[in-house]
Amino acid sequence: ARYWTGTANPDGHVLIKYAPKKKQNRYIVVCMNPSHMTKKELDAFWLYWDTLFINHSYLRQDVLLAKTDTVLRVDIAVDVLNAEPRSIVATKQAGKSLKKKIQIAYQTVTGRLETKYLPHIKGKGATEYYYDKRKERLESGSDYAYGERPMTRFEFRVETERPINELVKLANHFEKFSLSMFDRKALKGQSSIFVLFAELALTRTLDKALEFLSSDEDRKACKTFFTNGLVNIWKPELLAKGRKDELQRVGFLGTKK
Repeated sequence: ARYWTGTANPDGHVLIKYAPKKKQNRYIVVCMNPSHMTKKELDAFWLYWDTLFINHSYLRQDVLLAKTDTVLRVDIAVDVLNAEPRSIVATKQAGKSLKKKIQIAYQTVTGRLETKYLPHIKGKGATEYYYDKRKERLESGSDYAYGERPMTRFEFRVETERPINELVKLANHFEKFSLSMFDRKALKGQSSIFVLFAELALTRTLDKALEFLSSDEDRKACKTFFTNGLVNIWKPELLAKGRKDELQRVGFLGTKK
């Protein structure tokens, strides 16, 4: 394993692990966070990367492995600034599976939503969720650049079988999801039934919240009130373009501009 420490920010350091001697199960792992690296630092890293392969007797044999071997999983994160998890509604297009799914939500001791996992098959683990990124950064002792402004991070996983240099050809998986933010200003001056209904719908789901109402009239009124307060904040096409731009910035598209 090797470390590249050419950035001023420790979060921008890069870990490179490899096992090129093995005839089977060869691997090269690069752990990096380009968001903590400037363009100059990225250019310097790729220069180091090229030099490493030229001068390393074993790695020299595995240039194709590093540049074109198969990527099996891509973890994607989207940060939503000025939004707390307790105000976010995230949904996914229904799949073909008929297996019963569960949804898990974690709250703080004060009842504030902290992390929410989208519906998933019990026992398989959740791969789509959102959480309080500001709280996570502060509790870990990491820097947080936005002061008192909240931030929610939405993460999901994409399974694929593409070479590194073809990641740009991934389908627009952002289209599978929708994210809305509930405008809490709509709660001001409302009766307690609307306030409680909105909090329950945000913590659980809209359908679960509707189950607690006894009359069709109340269900219709509360559903209308809640849906009118939702603002769409999800732009799949812009997010897909941002992903492509980031891959190019990092150097995974064969260019280092």
